[in-house]
Amino acid sequence: MLNQLNIAGSELSLLAGVCLTLLYGVFAKAHTRNPVLMFITFFALLTAGYFLIRETSGVSDLFGSAIHLTEMSRFAKLTVLALFVPFYLVTVRRMFYDLTLRDRGLEYTAVALLALIGMLIMISANHLIAFYLGLELQSLALYIMVAFVRDSEKASEAALKYLTLGAVSSGLFLYGASLLYGAFGSLDYAVIAQALSAQEAGAFVTVGAVLVVCVFLFKLGVAPFHAWAPDVYQGSGFYTVMFVAGAPKIAAAFAFATLLSGPFYGLKNQLDLSLYFAVCATLVIGAVSAVRQNNLNRMLAFSAVTHAGYMMLTILASDKTPNLLVLEYPFVYAITIIGLFTLLEGFSMAGEKITDVKDLSGLAHAKPKSAALLSVFLLALGGLPPFAGFIVKFKTLSAALEAGLVIPVTVAVLASAISLFYYLRVIRVMYFEAPADAGKRMNEVAGFYYIVSGALALAVTGYILFPQLYTQAARLIISAPL
Repeated sequence: MLNQLNIAGSELSLLAGVCLTLLYGVFAKAHTRNPVLMFITFFALLTAGYFLIRETSGVSDLFGSAIHLTEMSRFAKLTVLALFVPFYLVTVRRMFYDLTLRDRGLEYTAVALLALIGMLIMISANHLIAFYLGLELQSLALYIMVAFVRDSEKASEAALKYLTLGAVSSGLFLYGASLLYGAFGSLDYAVIAQALSAQEAGAFVTVGAVLVVCVFLFKLGVAPFHAWAPDVYQGSGFYTVMFVAGAPKIAAAFAFATLLSGPFYGLKNQLDLSLYFAVCATLVIGAVSAVRQNNLNRMLAFSAVTHAGYMMLTILASDKTPNLLVLEYPFVYAITIIGLFTLLEGFSMAGEKITDVKDLSGLAHAKPKSAALLSVFLLALGGLPPFAGFIVKFKTLSAALEAGLVIPVTVAVLASAISLFYYLRVIRVMYFEAPADAGKRMNEVAGFYYIVSGALALAVTGYILFPQLYTQAARLIISAPL
């Protein structure tokens, strides 16, 4: 019993944090509770991380085998927890100084922790129903976070579209799972894998598997399930977007890789062609659509769609076990996009309204530090050396070529070339265009945002000096078989 509690220790720690947060909020006054909320949240995160590092028994099962904790899944969970830290630091800053969150920081914190619990369950799920429970817990929390600013029409519209498309993908998943259950009598990954290795998949099984795959494509933002991304990026606050764009991608990518390399490995021939088409469509749609955007958030949303195509390449390049690149690519993307949105959040808190690319005109002259940091993140997203984006993109394309994905790799290279246009366009606007209101003086961005984004920029820039840093961290922390 004690061993089972250790296996679920990370999820239980975060759940305890949610309960303490809500209980404390009942008795504390709204304007005095945020420091305590911060302490509870970070203590819960540290405790969750401790349980993951402490669990050294290798492979462990919980609830039969519905939850399957391996060394790789433990490291994936640690990665998700690490990405929560910069997001919550930025959120806490807004909780102290913005009325929108100051009186409702308790609810926002509790919902964010619930989303985090859902991600951890998704990562270690070994049963389609267990995965679905984690998926819905995460999804419902994200819908609430997107719609949290109740006075914003754009936030409400974005949340409604996100909820509607999420409900459709969820329904497809359940229908597909019911077909698989009818065929195999179980939704356990091991049972499905064993059945498919012993017999040829019928039409019902193939259709069921395709419907199940749809929910993963939706969570990653892969075409044709990407339509939610531009509205969510545009309608949400910067602090919410940095959460939506980061950790959930890691959870979805790892869970998808686990599914394709395990129970659905016997369906490789049936699924490969459709997934190759989805990857190519995602890369082209994301890159071409981003070129046409003047709104900065929508441009970054379509950029995220393109990066989802690269994440899919890492997944398809995996064989019978998810490799570390499935985690490394979304991790590097996440720290880059979090750093970028941290700076934009700093401008927002300073009273500067940054919505269109043109709003950054002349930034290099008014705020050279901000322009330099934004340039680092944009060039990293574009995959140019010497930044981390180049390292992981090179690893991804190399792994995909070794796996024989010649056509998707060719499309990925072309999409990368196109993407440079809109990243460099933003840099050109910052450095070579004069602001529309030349006499206006920009407000000062708080030093806190420079510290957070500067630390992330340092990580993104210094990655080329230690290209195996993420791999070495995995070996050091969990001794993962890499």
